[in-house]
Amino acid sequence: MKHLFVIIAAFVVMSCNVNGQEGLDFKSLKKKYSWTVPDESFKTDTVVIKGKIENFNTETSPFKTLQCSLYDEFEKQTASAVVINSDGSFEKKIKISYPVCNKLYAHTDEGFLFIPFFAYPGDTVEISAKIVGGKIECSYPSGRSKQFARFLNYTAVSLQYQCVEKARNYKDGFDKFQNFAENFWNEFSTKIYNDGLKLSFSDEEMSMALSFAQGYFAYTVLTALMYMREECYEMKPKGQNMYMTLKDTALYQKMKDPENYAFLTHTDFSDKNLFFMADLFTLLNRISYSLMPYSEKYDFFSCFSPDNQVENNIKFFHRADSLLRTALHTEDNSLVAQMVMYQHISSLIEMAWNDMTNDSIKEIRDKILPLFSFEPIKTKAAQIIEHRLNDTEIAVPIKKCAATAFIDSLRNVYKGKYLYLDFWSMGCAPCRMTIETSKDLRKEIANNPDIKLVFVNGDNPQNAAMREYVATHLVGEVKVVPGEDVFTELRDVFNFSGIPHFEVITPDGKVVKERYITFGLLNSFDYRNFKLEFDKLKEKLEKN
Repeated sequence: MKHLFVIIAAFVVMSCNVNGQEGLDFKSLKKKYSWTVPDESFKTDTVVIKGKIENFNTETSPFKTLQCSLYDEFEKQTASAVVINSDGSFEKKIKISYPVCNKLYAHTDEGFLFIPFFAYPGDTVEISAKIVGGKIECSYPSGRSKQFARFLNYTAVSLQYQCVEKARNYKDGFDKFQNFAENFWNEFSTKIYNDGLKLSFSDEEMSMALSFAQGYFAYTVLTALMYMREECYEMKPKGQNMYMTLKDTALYQKMKDPENYAFLTHTDFSDKNLFFMADLFTLLNRISYSLMPYSEKYDFFSCFSPDNQVENNIKFFHRADSLLRTALHTEDNSLVAQMVMYQHISSLIEMAWNDMTNDSIKEIRDKILPLFSFEPIKTKAAQIIEHRLNDTEIAVPIKKCAATAFIDSLRNVYKGKYLYLDFWSMGCAPCRMTIETSKDLRKEIANNPDIKLVFVNGDNPQNAAMREYVATHLVGEVKVVPGEDVFTELRDVFNFSGIPHFEVITPDGKVVKERYITFGLLNSFDYRNFKLEFDKLKEKLEKN
């Protein structure tokens, strides 16, 4: 009888889309399952994740630590390594600013093992885990993770991996992309809804599942667009470097037209439950880099021009607000659009606003904060600007942990030098592009007696592709492969998620704040520019 009910329930919510294909009456389902996270859960507080793996054995276990890729967009905090004690117990404290649905995981030769959890800021998550047949089985004595246990176990085999594979495997070109997007939406949303029925999701769990269907649909199609965008360009040699040039103008023009992205209306970009997504950061990244730059009106670099800089920054944010409404096919400034705007403020604080006077920053602040309608995001935007106004430190002590011994070892080898660390891996296309386009610049940096460039790789030291790449592109340069565990701990130390990522360590062992690293492999046009900006930093540090 239960299976009959599932079949009937699934049939009732079926409808036909414009292509005559069966799909869900998604709007009706969202009205039926209308639970959403309360506004008061958007606050900054610490989450404590603790538990025990019952039959954990330090000597025989294929993993010694757990990892967590939780990234809070406001706190800029990446929770990485989670130490497992000899008795199998573990505990991790993370500061977050909105509810999270994430997981601890371990990587073994047989694949990934997951321990999912769900929490609001201020929660304590208790987890009981057991290794059974090479997998981890979890239960939750109490709390929100127990309330959403079926949903957590369903999403533990991450939706991200399924969606990324779908995006990577799309090869039929832009002309057929709208049809692909519609078909994928129908298949994906229907599957998630039917799976929820079969697994007897509660109303709250079904609401979460439907929100995730929307979020990961947008994530997938925008990721596919990102890959297609790369097809517009080609790398051409110039001297010893490689440069990216536009090769397919017709495709580029098609990808600029927002009318070609009407399928994004399937996603409610003001759904608060989207904040739960472990891949929220990546979704925002895809919007920023797969949609926004195609418009000539999106002139991000105007914010850096010293001429009329205040006016340029104010105009940029008002243009971005309008462009996001058009690109996402929303009438208002959706929550996701406001998060993208927040990201822009965070980026400009680290770069374009670096040498601005406080009066100029205040003038920009007063003109752009009214663009934020969701109070928690508006409050965070105001706070990050206020912090910039009051921040006078240029370099701060490095967070102490086991991985800092790695930094100390580099400092001992290159005493008295500034260490410029480039974190990269083989799976990161922008990392490889940065290496391949900066050879001439790196040659001149190598002659500077004050700085040492060090490439820190996050792959397994035995990775054959990485070893071959290094032998081709980094001959004679300083490169270290500390291993995946140390690299993960270094993410925690320097609080970064995406790569390529760059850090500068001073001769006295402090780390330079990101907004003062205005030189480097990504943002220096040539060595003269690199040396000019590097010398400015040295002068500031000597005066500070």
